[in-house]
Amino acid sequence: MYLKTKILSTVSIIGAALLLGALAAATTTTTILTTSNQVFAQQENQTGVQGDLLVIQNTSASKQDPVPGHEMHQLVLAAPPRQDGKIWSGVVTFTASKAVDVVVLHPYNKPQTVNQTVGEPLNAPNPFAPGQNIAITLMTKQTDRPVFSGSLPFVGTALAFHTTTGEPFIATYTLDAIAKSTTTSK
Repeated sequence: MYLKTKILSTVSIIGAALLLGALAAATTTTTILTTSNQVFAQQENQTGVQGDLLVIQNTSASKQDPVPGHEMHQLVLAAPPRQDGKIWSGVVTFTASKAVDVVVLHPYNKPQTVNQTVGEPLNAPNPFAPGQNIAITLMTKQTDRPVFSGSLPFVGTALAFHTTTGEPFIATYTLDAIAKSTTTSK
């Protein structure tokens, strides 16, 4: 009986090790870790394939907003824009030197039903994909305190901190997001 128990235990341990190894191989993702303010340059890994996991802890100085018509605005791009049809889904916690808005970008295909009665959402030409537009979720009142900080979940193609005043600012943030495929057709 002792030998039978020992054999079953050994087989169970080997089976568990093989199962864990197979699961680890099946769930491997590419992680993008950045610690400098070069998020644009960090959006692809060495193989040229954009990763599905984005974990960033960073301090960045704002730059001129690249969206046409927004040149007087300042921006820190925290989650780089996806070009593969996937969307970021995650959480960001931040503090800034000035009051900032949180901006989430989405692809925007103008529907045929747009007219004066229906209207359309805030959108602009996409500086990351010429010839296309982006819809802009502008979340104001995120930093209505003496300390300009907050934490919130987000889902979209890109995430940024933004001001319309033109004043430069510094943002420190921690972001944890995963890229997901959409489940509906475009």
